[in-house]
Amino acid sequence: MKHPWIVLAAFVGVSFAGPATAAVYDAAADFSTASNPNGVWTYGRGTIGSFTPLSHSTSFTALAGTVTFDEWGTAGGPFLTPSIFANHTASVLDPSYDAVTFANLSVPVGFAGVHPGPSASFLLQFTAPVTSAYNYSIDVRRADMRPAGDGVGATVVAGASTLLARTVLPAVFGSSTTATGTIALNAGDTVFIEIDPNTEFTFDSTAFAATFTTVDVPEPASALVLATGLGLLGWGRKRR
Repeated sequence: MKHPWIVLAAFVGVSFAGPATAAVYDAAADFSTASNPNGVWTYGRGTIGSFTPLSHSTSFTALAGTVTFDEWGTAGGPFLTPSIFANHTASVLDPSYDAVTFANLSVPVGFAGVHPGPSASFLLQFTAPVTSAYNYSIDVRRADMRPAGDGVGATVVAGASTLLARTVLPAVFGSSTTATGTIALNAGDTVFIEIDPNTEFTFDSTAFAATFTTVDVPEPASALVLATGLGLLGWGRKRR
């Protein structure tokens, strides 16, 4: 073989230098009432800086009791608010799905449904499991279909960084706000998503989706092997 070093460099650099697999943390898909905290997610009430985990798990039914939805709520709170449940079905939860249970709501597939309380926001806490850069995507939408109330406020913060400055969603069905980007987090760092009742909490049903995805980087050993492969390639070129 005329240039065996080319084959060696290609083998070393390509076969062993794959990136680490990205981990995706999805608030709605991961939702569970088995425990709180639930993995990287903690469901709570209060305000950013004054966080109390929700401790009351319950459920409600739809389609004449044939489908059950688990929910975290606030014992003693009006309508158990602040509260959260998730749409794990393959259908939009709206009057066409169940005209009784979801008479005035619309929660898209892959979203969670939340409601703040009269004097406390709904809070979702994400705790970074590993040190990494994270791509984040947050989508907050009004879920109440009635043109009543004064809307909700949505805020997202990570330590001293504001990922979404407080934005009021007006009492118009379909009003929404989003936040996307990349943020570096150390293991144990937290991100808070707050849905507040604005000035009063009626007609404040809200849908949101939130994902945090670790950014692919080469494993340390793979990066070293890749550098070795590139070094062999350069050495071979010099010999020519």
